Amino acid sequence: MKSSGLTHHQLQAALYVARTIDANGSDVTAAQRAYRHATTDGMHRSGDLKDAEDALLAASLIRLVDDRINPAPALTAVCAMQDVDAIDVLSAALRDNWASNPSLYQSHADGTWTKPSQIQLRVEIGEAAEELVVARCREDLIDLGRPDLSAQTQRVSLISDSLGYDVIAPAIAGPSRKLEIKGQSRSTTYGVRFFITRNEYEAGKTLEERTLVCCSIGATQEVVGWCRAAALAPYLPQDCNGRWTEAVVALPLDALTLGIPDPI
Repeated sequence: MKSSGLTHHQLQAALYVARTIDANGSDVTAAQRAYRHATTDGMHRSGDLKDAEDALLAASLIRLVDDRINPAPALTAVCAMQDVDAIDVLSAALRDNWASNPSLYQSHADGTWTKPSQIQLRVEIGEAAEELVVARCREDLIDLGRPDLSAQTQRVSLISDSLGYDVIAPAIAGPSRKLEIKGQSRSTTYGVRFFITRNEYEAGKTLEERTLVCCSIGATQEVVGWCRAAALAPYLPQDCNGRWTEAVVALPLDALTLGIPDPI
């Protein structure tokens, strides 16, 4: 498997390095010494681990400050995941351009960038919806006696927007739930209304564990319900004189299952 020019072997090395670095930071010299004496069952040479460190640095997942390697909060979140999920997230994060996506910003003569108000509002609603779903998933797992899995629930959208989902939440049995979160600013009696890109829709159809979770973010915050990507087909535009790339979906409540996907 290859992603971002990195092999699966290299991604495993990156995860090893990420978990070697202390949460409070590690001395550069000590880290390099650890790579030379690393026990990886013969899988990785010390040079592999140094290359992995360089890849994490280029992706801004670690930072060098006063001869210390400090993990970014996003990397700490990756380290808390199960190995298979962490590898998937690292694959996307190391592929991504670390800079902000210019298409979402307006440029100014002084070289700075700002987000237009409507885009900023969509971003804020989306972030609030993701935080709400993360909290619900964690609460459910704690109630089921699995605080260990609760701690592994993460907003992977903070790490990469190329995964096709925003939140990863372990299940008690089976693979982790991969949740694409959509938020709207107010509730309606009809249903929910949100933006979706073609890439998000196509990713949802190919990833079995992925579900779309709709939230209402306003005076009160609530999880409205969830569905599979296939349920969106009747509410999406048709390719006639062109190929749609982004659409506004008006989804009736009866197309949703209440709450979030069950962790059991």
